[in-house]
Amino acid sequence: MDEMVAVFPSSLLVHFSKSACYRYSEGFLNTVLSRVSFKRRGDVETDEDWRQLIPYVYLFNTEGLFLAYRRTPAGGENRLHAQVSVGFGGHINEDDVTGDFRQLLQTAGMRELCEELNFGEEFIRPLIPSGFLIGYDTAVDRVHFGVSLALHYTGNDVKANDAECEILGWRSQSELLRNPNLESWSLRLLQQDGKGVKK
Repeated sequence: MDEMVAVFPSSLLVHFSKSACYRYSEGFLNTVLSRVSFKRRGDVETDEDWRQLIPYVYLFNTEGLFLAYRRTPAGGENRLHAQVSVGFGGHINEDDVTGDFRQLLQTAGMRELCEELNFGEEFIRPLIPSGFLIGYDTAVDRVHFGVSLALHYTGNDVKANDAECEILGWRSQSELLRNPNLESWSLRLLQQDGKGVKK
């Protein structure tokens, strides 16, 4: 918990009053990025004055299906074991800063994705921001803020890089929403948009 992670003041979310995946706004993201600082993760895990900024990357194909996986006990987050997800993400570290804060989510999102998955270069860059994942239901929700990022993948073969996730394959929005083990961020994302990114 000594790593330094990107955070911003929770007070910026005053107009987002319920748990949901809100439509993406470049203006609001720029406001968030203008207030980002880096703090020790152990100090902000329970401090609700701060939200940790998390890129949450999901893959969709030309048929509008989502790549789904199950989190296994090999992962470090006990609360997520056995849950089904469509998102790959993690904290933003100081090493992700390349000089242009607007590229911060792209850099961190692709790093996280490549750490988790083994796939070819068969996707359409860049990652496309599609929404903001905001929650108030749990203590974990209240210290995190997700930016959902869509990746249009045109290949078929995707494998996990480690034992922390079990790839379930391509699944439709309706099938995933019927799954009682769908994690909360994936649920909010799919309820907001069932076709990846609106054209």
